[in-house]
Amino acid sequence: MIFSFTEDATSEVILGVPHTDIFCFFPTSHSIHVPHSQWWKAIAASLRLKKEVLILEENLSEIHVNSNARWLVGDKFLWLPPRSLSVFLEATHQNSYSYLLVKASLVSRN
Repeated sequence: MIFSFTEDATSEVILGVPHTDIFCFFPTSHSIHVPHSQWWKAIAASLRLKKEVLILEENLSEIHVNSNARWLVGDKFLWLPPRSLSVFLEATHQNSYSYLLVKASLVSRN
C-alpha cells in the first residue's frame, strides 16, 4: 500500500515492491492519507504487521534493497524490515518523533 503524509495528489509512485508499505513525504496520487503528526505510528503499525517499510522523501525511480540488511538509509529514503521495529520505536522516542533525527540516529547505529 502507498501512504502519503500530505493531502495533495500531484505525483505517482511507480515503485513496485512486494510485501512493502510505501510512505511518502510528498503528495502522491492513489495513496492513503496519514496525518503528518501520526507518521511514526503508521510506520510502526506496518512493521508490527510484518511488512517491510519504504519511506520516500521524494519520488525515486529505483531503489536497491538488500533484504539481509538491518535497515537501509539513503539520501532520500529509509527502508525498514519488520525486525527493526524495536530499534525504530526506540529511535523515535529518543528523538522527539522527528523523522530527520530518527533517520540520523539509524545512520549512526548502522
